[in-house]
Amino acid sequence: GCAGNVGPGPEGFGADVAAMRRIGETLGAAAVQTALEIDGRSRTHRFSRVVESGAPLGVWTSEARPGDETLAAACKTVALPLKELPPYREAKAAYERFAEELDELRRRRAPGEEIRDATYKVKRARIAMYNAELYAGRKEALIEAHFIRLGDAVLAGAPLEPFAETGMEIRRRSPFAHTFVGGYANGVIAYLPVAAAYGEGGYEAESSPYAMGAAEKFADEVVGCLHALR
Repeated sequence: GCAGNVGPGPEGFGADVAAMRRIGETLGAAAVQTALEIDGRSRTHRFSRVVESGAPLGVWTSEARPGDETLAAACKTVALPLKELPPYREAKAAYERFAEELDELRRRRAPGEEIRDATYKVKRARIAMYNAELYAGRKEALIEAHFIRLGDAVLAGAPLEPFAETGMEIRRRSPFAHTFVGGYANGVIAYLPVAAAYGEGGYEAESSPYAMGAAEKFADEVVGCLHALR
């Protein structure tokens, strides 16, 4: 789904196997409940008659409801605004500098905390170098979103890591009864934070190459395509 700012909760990032099992059982139970409800939603139930058995009992008939069998697909290129990014050579030089510092810490067997801090800087610098290689000097990034319609359900995906709010907004405005929005489709280029996240700061907003408002534009474009597909 759209899991850019979704985590498994306070217990989820540790090594507690019991917490992992509890999270997995919660997810599994929700999946089972949905599976059991699917058949009921796809059938028509009609009252037939009353059978007297001490108390009057209602008897019903049930038959499969004809469904929408429309199959369609579409693609949409969305232009997302970009931040001002450093030149690639500058970003590469910063990455190489941090990588050398990390190597030196490892060679002299520095304390674990120092190595963790240096590793963090290397990872951030690598992402910045990657973004600069793709987008430095550009105002917009062209992202291809993909759509598959199956009757009254639609799958929408893009090679991004959107936040949960973006998926919820698209589902709320979708003309389809069942809308599934997913990132990580045909790859993943970067985080797509919602506007509020830029004020909060943090890893996702800082490492993303997209400017504030990109997620909201993406949602508008996807909803427009869903209406056209409908």
